[in-house]
Amino acid sequence: MPDNWVLTTIDSVCDYGYSENVNVDEIALSEWILELEDIEKDSGCVVAQRSKKDRTVNGVRHRFVKGDVLYSKLRTYLNKVLVAPTDGYCTTEIIPVKSYDCVIPEYLCAWLRSPFFLSYTAECCYGVKMPRLSTTDARKGIIPIPPINEQKRITQKLSKISELLSNLSISID
Repeated sequence: MPDNWVLTTIDSVCDYGYSENVNVDEIALSEWILELEDIEKDSGCVVAQRSKKDRTVNGVRHRFVKGDVLYSKLRTYLNKVLVAPTDGYCTTEIIPVKSYDCVIPEYLCAWLRSPFFLSYTAECCYGVKMPRLSTTDARKGIIPIPPINEQKRITQKLSKISELLSNLSISID
């Protein structure tokens, strides 16, 4: 690891686990409600963006804002992690995370989606049929933090690679 990088824990770079719960009765019909099935595995692409009026929902949802990292703690091997493109509400199986000044959301998202973090979650998830990552274990996860400019460079490269792979799969179809 380069000398100007810092190895630290997830809880030191973001507010993982401190979500605002909202009763669905308080959510307007036009508001976006994100469910796990709306997120493509591995890519973090939103495959459906439906409002409350288009869903049957009850209970509570987590509020998120544009730029939050949305992390699925349920069946982490599906790798459903993305940066929120707009404000909305999500199932409580998705954790909205606000990054601190030391990390940009895109870098945090990329790390949470990385094989290194996936391997960590595979070791500590609990439950057989529907394994999930506890808040305590998520916060203890290790993350390498490069300087902000390096984070931007890394995420730009990853974005370019993702775009190339997406274009490749389109041309194959």
